[in-house]
Amino acid sequence: MPKCDLQVHSCFSDRPSEWVLRKLGVPESYTQPVELYEKLTGLGFDYVTITDLNRIEGCLEIAGRPGAFISEKVTTYFPDDPCKIQLLVWNITEEQHREIGLLRRNIFELSAWLRREGVVHGVAHMLYNVNDRLTLAHVEKLVLLFRVFETLNGTRDPLSGQITEQCLRALTPELVEELANVHGLAPTHPEPWKKSFFGGSEDYGGLYFGQAWTEVAGEGMAEGVTGFLRAVEAGEGRPVGRRGDVQRVGTSIYRVIFSYARDKLGKTAPKGMDLLGKVAQRFLEGKNPTDLTFGEWIGHVGEAIRTGKAIDFSNQTILPSTESWSCISSTHRSNGSWTPSSRKSPLRSGAVSAWPRRLVMICFTGCFFRSWSG
Repeated sequence: MPKCDLQVHSCFSDRPSEWVLRKLGVPESYTQPVELYEKLTGLGFDYVTITDLNRIEGCLEIAGRPGAFISEKVTTYFPDDPCKIQLLVWNITEEQHREIGLLRRNIFELSAWLRREGVVHGVAHMLYNVNDRLTLAHVEKLVLLFRVFETLNGTRDPLSGQITEQCLRALTPELVEELANVHGLAPTHPEPWKKSFFGGSEDYGGLYFGQAWTEVAGEGMAEGVTGFLRAVEAGEGRPVGRRGDVQRVGTSIYRVIFSYARDKLGKTAPKGMDLLGKVAQRFLEGKNPTDLTFGEWIGHVGEAIRTGKAIDFSNQTILPSTESWSCISSTHRSNGSWTPSSRKSPLRSGAVSAWPRRLVMICFTGCFFRSWSG
């Protein structure tokens, strides 16, 4: 039964959708395309593609290899808001990629062009609010515009995919007609109440690719990539694999952040890199990350003097006070009881106002992810 991970990222995804990575100025992934291809084929995947955000350079690096094809993850917009939506477009050419770049500012124009070109495409994580503008009206329009939807994501919260699938399976001809009348938008495909589903890992940390995928019945194998994707579009695809969870999101984000730190600091300030690793490890263990030995502090200060930069995440080097760590650690060690009041207290109390902004992001999100994952 042929299979493919229909959403996965490489080092060419340099505009991350995760807010933590955007705040840090960190790329979405450090995975090399050739490494990705070799590992996926080694896992038995018949077809391999890379869906970097609005880019295809990663796909071009593996182009010509057996089973490889060009795809991308496209950020498009409802023109009136503009609400961001992310689509996956598969098996395109370089010329089609350039045309997509010109059309993606308007989801209606892009949708119509993809249909005319015969490009198989699908909506990624329909309920994910990319830029805080998504409303029920947008979701209803997506139902009218598209046939294929992601319902299994190897990184994100499984509840979103499950709700998406249940809602789409509950569609009826009468309900679709009502939506079309409400929005003045005719469905773009036959039998619009029948939807097709796909799955992908959405891996960007190099840890989970190939652990969620889409497979179809073996008959389409003779037609290659085209037959596989047409089968997915026709509803013959089956999302398979492990759904994501908060711990996976946190682990992936930290993997990317520390790959970035290693890349930036490893050559010029190895002692600073060592310190950053120790700080992170103590934090994840629920300990005070500033409680380092005298030798560790001296080593770091010496390195800062030698290189002139210490830790390159911020121009400030103020670390949180003991009171600040006490406030956060009590939440961090509370067996997952992350209540609204405890979520507010570390940042709104003013206790951490002197932290470097970017270090706050790393530490506070680590607290969030670990407390939710238990």
